[in-house]
Amino acid sequence: MFCKILIIQGKTSSDLSLILDLVAREMARKHTAFYNIGISEAKALFRQKLARKWGHAIARGWATLLLDRQRDFVVVPSSAGGNSSFETGPEGPELED
Repeated sequence: MFCKILIIQGKTSSDLSLILDLVAREMARKHTAFYNIGISEAKALFRQKLARKWGHAIARGWATLLLDRQRDFVVVPSSAGGNSSFETGPEGPELED
């Protein structure tokens, strides 16, 4: 089953919230087996931690996507006119003699 998680402009769908709850509940269940803490407190702790990490990952991914798309429209001046003091090759800038 395919769940649409990210929609336009980096917002998330309700499916992400359901997945977040499911993962937080399982992490809380494992945590309460070893520590003396309530299941609801542990779930809230893990839900907040996961939301922060996943939110940062989504924001970074969205920013990377936007930068990659913008890079396609940026025009780099070529050195074909001979006015440049160096040319950029696969190994990096090479100085002309």
